[in-house]
Amino acid sequence: MRSLYLLIITITISQEHLRRLETIAKERYPAEACALLEGNTRFVDSQSNEVASVRGIVPMRNADESVYTFRIDPNDLISAYKEISSRKLEVVGIFHSHSSEAFPSLTDTKYMELNPVVWLIYSTLSHSFAAYILDNMMIKVNLESSSLHHAS
Repeated sequence: MRSLYLLIITITISQEHLRRLETIAKERYPAEACALLEGNTRFVDSQSNEVASVRGIVPMRNADESVYTFRIDPNDLISAYKEISSRKLEVVGIFHSHSSEAFPSLTDTKYMELNPVVWLIYSTLSHSFAAYILDNMMIKVNLESSSLHHAS
């Protein structure tokens, strides 16, 4: 139950980051690929809704090396969270690939309860992305993509 959390309604990610995630998925195929999405969140309205902005990707190893599941080693996960925090960023999403449609599996749903962030899924079947968050029910998150802009 996410009632104590803000609801993320949109995730923004650059085309370059999407291409990188697609490459990671293709390199790991047929196993599921996984990564953490680092960035920031900001309020967008008085309803406590947020936008998550992806600033970087932290590729993770699928400890299961499975076609049907992914699992990130807890020690690798702790190290990644520390690394992301040291950059003054937060984990705004979890990425993984499916060899089927880009929709959360029953196993994903279980882990989404424990990790209340956006779950970005890439389908190696349809070559498409979709984003979801669990808030008592599965909610499709708006996925906005643009060119990567660097501050000068």
